[in-house]
Amino acid sequence: MLALVGLVAVAIGSLMFFIVNETPKVADTAEKQFWLGMELYQKGNRSEAFKIFTEAAEQENPLAQFLLAICYHNGDGVAVNKDESIMWLHKSMEGLRNATERGDAQAQVRLAGVYKTGWGLPNPDEDEASKWYSKAVKGLLKAAKKGDKEAQIALGMLYMEGHGVAFSHAEAVKWLRKAAAQGYEDYVRNQLGFPEAVDTAK
Repeated sequence: MLALVGLVAVAIGSLMFFIVNETPKVADTAEKQFWLGMELYQKGNRSEAFKIFTEAAEQENPLAQFLLAICYHNGDGVAVNKDESIMWLHKSMEGLRNATERGDAQAQVRLAGVYKTGWGLPNPDEDEASKWYSKAVKGLLKAAKKGDKEAQIALGMLYMEGHGVAFSHAEAVKWLRKAAAQGYEDYVRNQLGFPEAVDTAK
């Protein structure tokens, strides 16, 4: 479960982390829906997030398909359904691979997490996981330094788990603190379980 929480934390992140002036400006409707779903998911509105992820996933958005798989796996906004979870995971994989090759750090983290856990695969693949985590760190660090909250959350979780970087509790708290200071206090404290990052963020 912790590994899957880590997958979400990147994007949500980190991923799911979320909106006007905070959401990337994109023209693609499905991508806009994905980011709106991420915002709702991070705020705890899992039922509405699930609905929006479904709409975006049906438009072939691979990140939305991935998050929809997580929703079915964890029972977030919908009843647990392992078969649906695996189906959407497999649908997302080709799109994630294409996005990773284009340098999308969020996609790289999610793909790495799949290889790390072996979720939906015959076996975990540590080498592939390490490769994609390492590539993701470069893009996430660049974005995090520019104030991207999603990247800050994702980078903090990678430091905490030692994926793509050496484990560092101090670095993890540093980046999570920056995200918490930008309005993600509840998510960092209650969902990620880092009250120390929130209590010192103000």
